[in-house]
Amino acid sequence: MITIQFPDTTQNINYYYDDPQRQNGIGRLTAILDPSGTTWYDYDKMGRVTMETRKINNLYYRTEYAYDLNGNLSSITYPGGRKIAYTYNQLNKVTSVTETYLGVITNSGDTILIS
Repeated sequence: MITIQFPDTTQNINYYYDDPQRQNGIGRLTAILDPSGTTWYDYDKMGRVTMETRKINNLYYRTEYAYDLNGNLSSITYPGGRKIAYTYNQLNKVTSVTETYLGVITNSGDTILIS
């Protein structure tokens, strides 16, 4: 655990990491405890965040992350049910972004401008 301390100790932030001495442990951030609540992180075998769970005022909020076979972020699902999905071309560049809410497409675009 690493703690960032402030003059007002109620503002301290604790960072927790998995134990690199344990099986499959490599020192990844697993939780943050701060005055607003606690955030936990889950990872897949490739070390990518798959879930972020926040506990604020005894309520839990979960954000899920999914990846395609090339390791690209394919979707983010937010606590309220909103989902952002990404598609990629053969060069692993984003070709479209689709937003759905409770299964209904709310926004979609296939023109991606990157400067």
